[in-house]
Amino acid sequence: FLSFEKDTEIDISPTETMNRGDMIGGFNFGSTIVLMFEAPKTFQFNLTADKKIRLGDPLGDITRESTVLDELKETLGQVVQTLSEQTEQLIISVDDVIEQGVEQLQCTIPDLIEEQEKE
Repeated sequence: FLSFEKDTEIDISPTETMNRGDMIGGFNFGSTIVLMFEAPKTFQFNLTADKKIRLGDPLGDITRESTVLDELKETLGQVVQTLSEQTEQLIISVDDVIEQGVEQLQCTIPDLIEEQEKE
């Protein structure tokens, strides 16, 4: 690697021990930087040969293709919508049953009172 003190290469043998924080090299302004990373399959670089890159500039984008996760989210949304509609229908049905029960009681109570008075 290049030394900061001298513009010369320094060899480090593979058996040489390095301590945490020891300087093993550096880049000068305008140096070539090698970037190694595991990108998602949908990652696309947005660089050209003459493009200047500054700190914080994006190097690319992750394109939004339909993925299994997106499909699961959509299906889950549909299930939630269906359950919501069915719950609303069930509540209306329960309200109808309660209303019918109240109407039957209202019809039956006067008859019961009349029978009680006869006895």
